[in-house]
Amino acid sequence: MTTRNLAHDWFPRPLPENIELGPNVYIETSYIFSAFFSTRQPGLIMEEGSGAYGLAWIATGPRAGVKIGAYTCLNGGGLISDEAIEIGAHCLFAWGTIVTDLTTPRPEEIGRRRRALIDITNDPSRRLRPMADTKPVHIADNVWVGFDSVIAGGVSIGRGAVVGCKTVITENIPPYAVVVGNPCRIVRYLEPDDSEDVRMAALREFGLAPALATWPAKGARAPS
Repeated sequence: MTTRNLAHDWFPRPLPENIELGPNVYIETSYIFSAFFSTRQPGLIMEEGSGAYGLAWIATGPRAGVKIGAYTCLNGGGLISDEAIEIGAHCLFAWGTIVTDLTTPRPEEIGRRRRALIDITNDPSRRLRPMADTKPVHIADNVWVGFDSVIAGGVSIGRGAVVGCKTVITENIPPYAVVVGNPCRIVRYLEPDDSEDVRMAALREFGLAPALATWPAKGARAPS
């Protein structure tokens, strides 16, 4: 992008200097970054075709690093990071979803949480303070997350997994698992259908040109 301001934005603030945006990234409004306080370079990477829509928001502490893969869609959810969140390509997050690298607080940490809340209320910028230990979150490619779900710190979610609405995830999820509930449980496994061989078969089934089936090749441009 050649400017740090969004032409369509209603919120009069430029985008943070320490974010990297790939081609065709869509950001609804710079208000998404109202609580973005990362000082890392970069603090956020959004790869090609990814987007943050509606009331999506990204709240970070100063040492946080967030990466959002190509063609991933955040549709009104929130990311809360004080360490690291990495989201793969072609993921879908419904409204109200929360992904955080904060681990599940333990009862004995109530004093820590109280101190953090007091510090936040005394800070005019409302900068995020961790209320529990932090551990990186890794979400692989092609994961779908239903509305109002919560993904906590230290979790890895495998490729092709589907998270049902209002599910709370505090443990690793294997690839192609369908999980629901709180605590979450696996209800079934999906047949892997997102491999390169399956993609090619689908393109052939719909009669798409061989050139398109293999695009983008190295150095290729999008077909007109």
